Formats: sequence, structure tokens, C-alpha cells
Amino acid sequence: FARVQEHSANSQPNLELKLLGQCSIKLNGETVNRQLWTTQKAKYLLLRLLNHGTYLSCEQIIEEFWPESSNGQACLWKALSIIKKIFKAHYPDFDPIARCSSALAPNPRLKVVADWQNLEKLWLQYRSHKTIHLLKDIKQLIRGHFLPQCPMEWATLKRVRLDYISLQILTELANHQYQQQDWPELVETTSQAINLEPLHQESTYLLMQAYMAMQQPQLAAQTFENLQKVFKSQLNRTPDRRLSEIYQQARQA
Repeated sequence: FARVQEHSANSQPNLELKLLGQCSIKLNGETVNRQLWTTQKAKYLLLRLLNHGTYLSCEQIIEEFWPESSNGQACLWKALSIIKKIFKAHYPDFDPIARCSSALAPNPRLKVVADWQNLEKLWLQYRSHKTIHLLKDIKQLIRGHFLPQCPMEWATLKRVRLDYISLQILTELANHQYQQQDWPELVETTSQAINLEPLHQESTYLLMQAYMAMQQPQLAAQTFENLQKVFKSQLNRTPDRRLSEIYQQARQA
């Protein structure tokens, strides 16, 4: 009871979202347990609204989330009640969703810190002030795909955009590390990029170069063979010739 009073006195609940490579939602530092999300769509609805930022019509939400339901309105209210219930334990009088006519938006009193927002913010800063320091800061945020388990279109579009940004950042940092001959850091950066996009040939090329420079030709050869398998299964073709040339060098070393 004392804890509820303490949180109620603070009129601004804090949400911390980690959605890159995982899905972690914390309310005032405490992880929201999976069991509290009675339906997965309630969680995705909250994240959809937080991602959108401004008002989104109930009609569009129902069309996105429950297109085949005969009573989408009831499904929407059920999801909203689940979201509100999660906050109610600490904030009895707080509704995380603002309503305006037939549209919904995040409550402006809700303070949100999200890894994907930080990634986009730092990316914009980097485009204006191209410094290695910013590249390294962004690299720490790139832990994987945005909401990888969510098949909804809004999440897919976000995932494509953030993957593009992430690969741009990792490639630029990898090229800098290659020029500096910082082989261990180059291995880490390019491996991170390949985990994000297994077909990324530029990262594979730089990773193979790093392994060759570190006198580890067997790892360079294995890197190429891994890429070759993915190319064969997904594209039914072979990687670029320059990678094949390094592969032959690695096999002969």
C-alpha cells in the first residue's frame, strides 16, 4: 500500500522500452511480467501507439489488429483494459492511453525512454556531426531486429528502417576500423552486422580481411562458407568474386 501511495505521488510514470533484439518493458524500473499481458495484441497495441506518438483513429487500429473479427470494438476495449490494469497496480488513477473523440494516443504525462528512439536520435546527430564517438555510441544500441517476433505491418516497416540505419552505422564504423587496422574491433563490428543481415557482403569481406590479418585463415574460410550457404538457399547464386578470391587465399594459407 505504501508503494502504491509513493508511485501515486509521482504523477509521471516512467516506461523503459528495449525492443531491439528483444522485448523488455519496464515500468518505473520494474519489468512488466509476461503473464500480465493476457493477450499479445495488448502489448503490441501499447507499443504501436507509443511508436506512432500522436492520435491514431480507433477505426484504423481495429483494421490493423482485428481485421477479421466480427466485433473489433470489443477486442480493442479489452486490450485497452489490459494495458490500464498493468498501470493501475502502481497508479490507480492513471490511464496510459489518452482519448480524443474516436482516436487514441499515449498519455502525454507518460515518460518514455526507448532504445529505438535513442538509435534514431543519435543517427540524426551523426548525419550532422560525423564523429567516431557517435558511431560507437550507436553501435551499443544495435542488439538486433526491432520487435523480431511481431508480424504486424507497422512493426515490419519499423524493422526495415532501423535495420537500414543499423547497417549503415556498422558499415561506416567497420570501414574506419579497417583503415585503422583495428582487427579485433573490426571482427566484433562486422560480426554484429552479419548477425543483423547474413547476406551483407561488405561486412563479410571486411571480416574475412580481419581474420587474414590476424593469421586466422580457417576463420576467414568458414566465414565465406557460411555466406555461400545463405546465398545458395535464399538467392540461389554465389557471392561476389572478391570474396571468392580471399576464400581461395585462406584455403591455400
